[in-house]
Amino acid sequence: MAASFGWQPAQATVFVLTGVPPLISSVRAIVPPVKVRHEAALDWSRRIVLDVDPAARSQEVVEAFESARTMPEQR
Repeated sequence: MAASFGWQPAQATVFVLTGVPPLISSVRAIVPPVKVRHEAALDWSRRIVLDVDPAARSQEVVEAFESARTMPEQR
C-alpha cells in the first residue's frame, strides 16, 4: 500500500490502523549526495530534485528550493 500512494511504510501503517491519511507536503526537495570521483564531492556536482504537486503554490516551490539550496552538504 505504501508504494502505491508514495507513502512511507510508517504512514501506511498509521492509515491502516486509524483511517487517517498522512499529510503529504505539496513540494518535496531532495539533495542527493553526489560523488564524482574517488568519493570526492564537488560543489558544482550537487543537484536539487523537486517533487512538486501541480496544485502547489509557486511560493511553496520557491521556498522549498531556497531551503534545499542552503542545506549543508551531507557526506
